Formats: sequence, structure tokens, C-alpha cells
Amino acid sequence: MAELKSLIAIAGIIAAVYLLIKKYETRTVLIGVGLVMAIITLNPMAALDDFAKSMTSGGLIMAICSSMGFAYVMKYTRCDTHLVHLLTKPLSGLKFFLIPIATMITFFINIAIPSAAGCAAAVGATLIPVLKSAGVRPAMAGAAILAGTFGSMMSPGSSHSAMISEMSGLTIPEVNLSHAPYTIIAGAIGALVLTILAVVLKDYGEEHRQAYFNDNKQTETESVKVNLLYVLAPLIPLAILVIGGTSMQKMPGLEWTKMGVPQAMLIGAIYGIIVTRISPVKITEEFFNGMGNSYANVLGIIIAAS
Repeated sequence: MAELKSLIAIAGIIAAVYLLIKKYETRTVLIGVGLVMAIITLNPMAALDDFAKSMTSGGLIMAICSSMGFAYVMKYTRCDTHLVHLLTKPLSGLKFFLIPIATMITFFINIAIPSAAGCAAAVGATLIPVLKSAGVRPAMAGAAILAGTFGSMMSPGSSHSAMISEMSGLTIPEVNLSHAPYTIIAGAIGALVLTILAVVLKDYGEEHRQAYFNDNKQTETESVKVNLLYVLAPLIPLAILVIGGTSMQKMPGLEWTKMGVPQAMLIGAIYGIIVTRISPVKITEEFFNGMGNSYANVLGIIIAAS
């Protein structure tokens, strides 16, 4: 019987991968394949019980939903845009070296902004025109931003970190700090490989620069006057969690930093309300919109996969 179940599991995995490659809806595929496997093994209620149990997985819900709520607040207040502009302003004269630098900047920002999609949108809107105007081919400019979203692996809101934290008994900052050196090295290797590919594939040159300016004679890059108080907003939860997850929290006056991800994200959102002076009602709506979206689109996949 055990061998039969193993064969059914392998067949189910192959079927799920095939359907996902065919671009069927992810949650539908996972729930459907799981239910079929449970029925074949004559234990359909096991699938439904695991589904119900996963819906209330406290550690995952708290970390992921609060982080995405914070990401929505940063996008609504445009604090993420101010951070991006501060980091990208000095880059216009770096020419070829913009490719690895753009990847590493995106990597860093994606640690502070939990949503990889939100980070790519915020960074891409600013950095891609800068890359193209420097002579980088559009596809390579997009690849540089995409490679940088690997930084989400170190974000406090990462679903991977939350799952490992729940299984290992470590806090999320402890999980992230344990793999930080390897993740940073992997990100640096990715940036280096992209740079080499740009040379080999001739994705950097004057012809790409001229093509960009010919297509965008009437277009001006949006100018943002950077507010340093806004810049700090995306970094506050990250700073709190890093200090609270290390021995630094034992220093006098820093004991309060030992807290969970939701508390840090709420502090960051409250700071955003104070410095931007946007209606708390609107900020609250955005925070909960982000929480709901993350439950449906991030946790929904985890629940369906269970």
C-alpha cells in the first residue's frame, strides 16, 4: 500500500507540474490534484482536514499578511518611491556598471519592501529608464531588476522564512540572518553573471542608447523631490527586526526592539501616517487591503498546496 501511495504521489506531482506549465490557475490545480489523490487513496477527508488546518496557521498568517499590508501602505504613501529615488539619483553617470548596481539596489530595496511585485514596479519605473538611457538593451534592463527581486528571500515578510520559522522554532529574523551571507553571495553572483551576459550578448552599447532616445524624445522621467523622512519609512520595520533579532537588542534602550513581524510592520505603518500626514482611514484601508490580498494570493497557494 505504501508503494502504491508513493506512485500516486509521483503521478500527482507530474500532473500538477504539467497543468501549471499549461498556465492553469495555481490554486485550482493544487486543490484539484490533492483531492483526486486523496480520493484514490480512499481518504478524501484527510485533504479537507489539512486544508482547514492550514487556513489558521498563525505564524504564517501574522508574518505574511502584516508584511503585505505594510507594503501596500508604503506604495500608497509613495514612501517606497522616495527610497528608490534616493538610491538611484547618483547612478546616471555610471554607464555600464549600472547593470550590477541596479540588481543590487533592487535586492536591497526588496528586503525592506516585502512585495517582490511591488518592489519591481517601484524600482523598475525609475531604474529601467536610467538603464536604457545609459545604453542597456530593454530586455537586459528588465532582467537586472528581476534578478534583484531575489532579495525578497531576506524580507521579514517572505513566506519561505515564515514556514521555516514555524518548523524550526527560530524567529523570522534568526532564520533570515542565518542564511543572509549565502543569499547575498548568490545575489552578487547573479549580478555578475548578468553583467557578463550583457557583454557576450552585446546588450550594452551606443545603438541601444540612441534607440531609446529616438523613441522617447518627448518623454521626461518623473522628478521626485526626495523627503528623507519618507525614505526612512520602509526601513523602520527592517531595522527593528534586525536589531531585535541580534545581540544588539540587549544594549540599553534597545530592549523594546525584541518583537514579532506584525508589531514591527504596524510601527512602520504608524510612522508612515505621522510623516506623510495622510488620513489614517485611508492608510488603514490600504493596510487591510494588503492583508487580504496576501491571504488570497500568497497564503492561498500555501493552503491549496497543503
